[in-house]
Amino acid sequence: MTSTTVDTKEFVAGLFPFNHLPQTSLEHLLKKFQFMRYRMGQAILMREAMPEYISIIYQGQARLLGYDKRTEKPVTLQLLQPGEVLGWVSNMRNIACETVIASTEVICLNLPIADFFTLVKQNSAFRKALHNHAALMELYDLLWKN
Repeated sequence: MTSTTVDTKEFVAGLFPFNHLPQTSLEHLLKKFQFMRYRMGQAILMREAMPEYISIIYQGQARLLGYDKRTEKPVTLQLLQPGEVLGWVSNMRNIACETVIASTEVICLNLPIADFFTLVKQNSAFRKALHNHAALMELYDLLWKN
């Protein structure tokens, strides 16, 4: 039997946008995360509902889906790997726009949205990084707007 220790601090500290947080904020934040398991085919985020969590893929793979405006059929925009941060785009835009489906069993670190917005309010570098980052979902929606 083998045992592994999960170093969530090191994992989260290296990810956008959390790499823009001071150490004290990051350490406080780590206490707020909860592990959540998603089965293959299960929705992690749906474009019809605002995410209740900011989710970080810790293990597994998922697909980021866009919808062809002409046919309303889903298209895979990206195969998401561990380290991808989900849900922040919808919440920063204040419009549900992300659909993410687990391609394998996925384990996420989930941060309640209220804690995320506390970080946004209290950390100007974190807030600025989010506002200055164009996410793939935003670009896709912008290009397919017409």
